[in-house]
Amino acid sequence: MTNRIQELRRRANESGAFVHPDVDRTVPEFDLLSTVGLPSAIADWFVATTKIHRGVAEVDDRFWILGDSPQGPVALDGDSGAVVLLDEYSESAVFVNSSLFAFLQCSVLWIEAVTNGFEDFDDRPLIEADAQALSDENGVWSSMAEEALEGLY
Repeated sequence: MTNRIQELRRRANESGAFVHPDVDRTVPEFDLLSTVGLPSAIADWFVATTKIHRGVAEVDDRFWILGDSPQGPVALDGDSGAVVLLDEYSESAVFVNSSLFAFLQCSVLWIEAVTNGFEDFDDRPLIEADAQALSDENGVWSSMAEEALEGLY
């Protein structure tokens, strides 16, 4: 196990906010998911599933469902490795993070910020974790970071 994964696992365990859903060995990134787990919830947009499973065939079975959101399931794209939101309204896959590792890093950073009451919140660690996710001004992470910087949390 790499040092980066060990450090992520340690921080996820310390937060007490991660769960370990049932993970089938055929799930991409099985080792990462079984080692670190998933955040049980993030703000009001993500709630982890209890069993990671393939998305519904009529949508696209390349997606592995990680959790749910008000807009639709949050999934790991088995082809690209990105984490996406399967938006039920627009019927499209909306980019969330460039990888599962980046999603977990951003999740740990966010949970730590919540735990610290957003005192001295800085979005630079989120940008370092996944610059692509933070570059979309309408993206999930950039929207939450902007609100935190404005003192809305």
